[in-house]
Order: sequence, then C-alpha cells, then structure tokens
Amino acid sequence: MTGIKINSKIPFLVLLFLLAGSVHAATFWISSKGSLRGDGSQNNPFNSINTALQKKGGGNTYIFKPGVYMGQITLKSVYKGTPKAPTILQSEQKYKAILHGSIGHAVYIDKGADWVIVDGFEARCAAIDGIKSNANFTVIRNCWIHHNCENGIGAFSVEGGVYERNLVEFNGTHIQFTHGLYVYGKSLIIRQNIVRFNASHGMSLYPNVSESLVENNLVYGNNRSGILMYCPEGGGNNKIINNTIVDNGFGIYMNDSKGEVVANNIISGNTRWQYWVKNPVIELLNTEMKDVIFENNLIYPKVIVPGPNNIFLDPQFTNPEKGNFFLKSDSPAIKKGSLKYAPQQDFWNRPRPKDAPPDLGCFPYNEIVSKESYRKNWYYDWPFFFNEQTGPLPDLWAVPNN
Repeated sequence: MTGIKINSKIPFLVLLFLLAGSVHAATFWISSKGSLRGDGSQNNPFNSINTALQKKGGGNTYIFKPGVYMGQITLKSVYKGTPKAPTILQSEQKYKAILHGSIGHAVYIDKGADWVIVDGFEARCAAIDGIKSNANFTVIRNCWIHHNCENGIGAFSVEGGVYERNLVEFNGTHIQFTHGLYVYGKSLIIRQNIVRFNASHGMSLYPNVSESLVENNLVYGNNRSGILMYCPEGGGNNKIINNTIVDNGFGIYMNDSKGEVVANNIISGNTRWQYWVKNPVIELLNTEMKDVIFENNLIYPKVIVPGPNNIFLDPQFTNPEKGNFFLKSDSPAIKKGSLKYAPQQDFWNRPRPKDAPPDLGCFPYNEIVSKESYRKNWYYDWPFFFNEQTGPLPDLWAVPNN
C-alpha cells in the first residue's frame, strides 16, 4: 500500500493493519449467481457471503463478482480478522458488486468483529445505514454509498477506523439525525472522500471524537454543517486539514475544541442554514476562538475569523455551479497553505511537494483536470451518475496524468 501518513497519534496496531492489509490466509469468490454447491473458487464461487463466512471464517479475502446482492451482510465477532490477516470483503470491479435494498444495513459489522476491510462496493437503498460498523480497526474504502434511509456510513464508539476515497451522497431522511458519515471514537482517519447532498450534516463526529484526522475531503451541498465535531472536555487533539467545504448549510461546528487544528481548508458559500448559527464559517460551543488553531484557510464570502494567514477571496473553482471544485490557474488558494500542517498526500493519493507551500483545499491545482478530456465521462460536465448516461459513474479518483 502507498500513501500512508505516519502519525505519532495513530496507534501502532492501526499502522500495522494499514501496512499489512494485503496479507491474508486465502482468497474466495462470491457470486450472486453462484451455485449452492460452490466451493469458493473463481470458477465455482459461493452463492453468498454468509455461506462463505460460515464455511471459511474470518481472516480471509472474499471477492464479489459483479452483480446485485440483496439483504444485509453481517459480520459477527467470530469472523474478525487480525492486523496481519484482516477479513476483506472486496468488489472485483469498483462499484460493480451492488448491495441493494436491505431491510437493515447494507453491511453490518458487529462489535468485536475487528480488523475488517470493505472495499469497492455500491451500497444503496438500505432501510438503515449503508455501511455500519461497531467494531474497531474497520476500513471502508472506495465505496459508492447512496440513497440509504439513515446514514451513509455509521460507526459508533470505535477505535482506529479508516474511511477513505468513498463517494457518500443522497443519504438520510431526517434533517437532524441522518448524515453522510456519522462516526465517533478515537484515532479515526477520514480522508479523500466526497460527501455531498446528505440530509443533515456531511460529517457528524458526535458525541466524542479524539486523536483523529479529517483531511483531503470534498464536503458540499449538505443541509446542515459540512463537518460537526464534538471533542471530549478539554479538547481532542483532532485535525481538520486541507478540506474543501462548500455550499453546506454552514461550514464547521465544534464543541470543546481546545487545541484542535483547522488549517489549509477552503470554506466557501456555507450560508444556507439561517437559524441558530451565527458564524457560517466556524461556530464554536464551549470554546473560544483563541483555543483553536485556525490558520491558512480561504474563507468566502468574507467573514471575520481570528487567526493568521487566512484569505477572504473567491476561490476561483472551475465550474462550481455543476459541482466541479477544481482550482483555476488564477485561484488565490494556490500555494497559500501551511507546510506545518500539510498532508503528505493529496486527494488523488499523490505525494505533495515537500519543499513548497501546499494549495488550499482538497484539490491541488492541476491543469489536466480542467481539460474536457479529463471529464469525458461526466454527464454534461456534472460529476454525478445519471440514468440516461451511456457510460459508468465517473471515477472521481482518476489520477491526473501529468
């Protein structure tokens, strides 16, 4: 695996999990069209993951062939993995294994089912959450999680969860209680996700999150805050770094955030929630602004927020009216970030230059992404799936080739 940021605040076991995630006992195959007599081989796959787990147990890799899979996938504690041999559920092709219409969650990882990776699924139209984990050291990555009745991703009181490169959109049915990501706990990593148009908050990190990192995410169009973060009393040592937080009800809402770092973000146009929020950029509860490290952020429209090196200019996005938040060549966000807080990787998982100030927001300026050829699979320049389009959902994590 590449692109892993070594953070002294992340427990050693989490790093071991991330670095050794490809080590596993065996690989088995699942198909929605599999035979009852399937043995889990590639040519004779199991007919369901539940059958596969009962026969082969945890600590293995299970690869799902393209198809529609109905009902909830449940991983009980008996199917847990280990740091060196996690239990891996992986779509053979990104978004082609479709988890549809569960009367519960699309995937439910029970408490004690630690060291599980869920990779590459489309999880849609579940009656509760798209993917829910109450276990520690869960990785949810590369998934398209949409139109679920409650949260896109849920994880309550967990340690060491990693949520990365997911498209989390159009989840929830309640403007207060259902969110894109609803996760809390300790030593969480939330990075390189696109979280948009969810019913309430884009990210609800409530009621307690500590030692956690939120970086390189695009969070926009959510009805309430882009990011809601509640810390333990006295602060949680959390970081909100290099995110693009745009056109939500309001920007960031924090509680007990003493010593938290909010840096290198673009926080723009978050003015739609007109009720009890006084500051659409960053609203603090039980905290004073002097207790938060808030610097090198681009804020637009201008709202006076204390902190050094903040910019109050139009970020100059490529086509924000259609949800395209790449930077134009004349963006004031270019090279205005703090090297002290910059992530080692950008949104596309490429190393950031170590000797130059980073660009603000999740997308560094790149000429390639502004060209029509890069967006050839977008439907009329919209980065969304539309039923009438002939091609697949655009891969918004396609690496610019320069």
